[in-house]
Amino acid sequence: MRGLWQVGRVAGTPVKVHWSAALLPLLAVAYAVYYEVTDAGILWLQLFVLATLACVLLHEIGHAVAARYFGIRVHDIVLLAIGGAARLRHLPERPGQEAAVALAGPLVNAVIALLLVPALVVWPSEDWLPWLSNYTVRSFVSSLAIFNAAVCVFNLLPLFPLDGGRLVRASLTRWTTRMRATQAVVAITRVLALVAIVFAVRESSFVLGGFACYTFLAAGRELRGVRVRDFLDRHTLGEVALPVRVFDPETPIADVLHQLVRNDQEGAVVADDCSPIGFVTRQMLEAAHRPERHVGDLEMVAVLCHDSDAPLSALSRQFRAHPQSVAIEEIDHRPAGWANLALLEQAYEALQDD
Repeated sequence: MRGLWQVGRVAGTPVKVHWSAALLPLLAVAYAVYYEVTDAGILWLQLFVLATLACVLLHEIGHAVAARYFGIRVHDIVLLAIGGAARLRHLPERPGQEAAVALAGPLVNAVIALLLVPALVVWPSEDWLPWLSNYTVRSFVSSLAIFNAAVCVFNLLPLFPLDGGRLVRASLTRWTTRMRATQAVVAITRVLALVAIVFAVRESSFVLGGFACYTFLAAGRELRGVRVRDFLDRHTLGEVALPVRVFDPETPIADVLHQLVRNDQEGAVVADDCSPIGFVTRQMLEAAHRPERHVGDLEMVAVLCHDSDAPLSALSRQFRAHPQSVAIEEIDHRPAGWANLALLEQAYEALQDD
């Protein structure tokens, strides 16, 4: 995601702010100017924006703490104008864990709202909300309580990418596969999004229409992510690897290139006594200035060896850490095939077309 600024860390997890979140204080000023709010009111609005962002941050910290409890690494926490996101290395696979991680965020907002409830009970009702002129400490606390309660309820809606959608999927996964559970929640999300879009057009509600479009698209991304994960878990390196030739490091570059062109292959393994030390592509060989040099003299692509029955999820982890590396298929401890990130993507697209 572009346009992020890191503003700090929470328990070792980077906290980043998207440029859109920086617009919120400016929108508060524009609101104040339009309604001719006093200086005290402008300060109230600015502090309330910061307080709501802090509550959103606490919501995401709740997700992050729950994820780390189950051993899931949290990449970072991002604050946006429309909310926040705790970006995990991977989603929990067990239904109970996914439900716990999803529920942790709304639970934080519910606790904050409950802690502020005494203010709603003690203070008079006319001081609950600002309504253009009532910018007091009482209205600040009551507005913040209502905000957290609304965030809690809103996030529990059974839609992707909201927490409620993940809770429903976790519940359904107890009786069916993760793929079918995801498809069910995606269907619910898309139907409700289309209904919301129709209603938004009739009522000229740009906010509702924008959110409905966002959820419709986000549901599609969620489904694609689960399909990719299912593909990586069900298929092995031996099913997608391309045949590969192996050359000694002392082989001239020109000879290696000639063999690759002759056999219509895109790359070769460079191995010392059948132990791979690197990978070279036709493009690298063609760009070599002195083809009489040994292929082992080139700066080669890093390789990592796997058995033929290694799941593609193992390769995916390798490519996340080293996107430019190559996975080598070994049979009887000898290189037999190769795959890279582009090849995995091509294999996935080919299976989807089938």
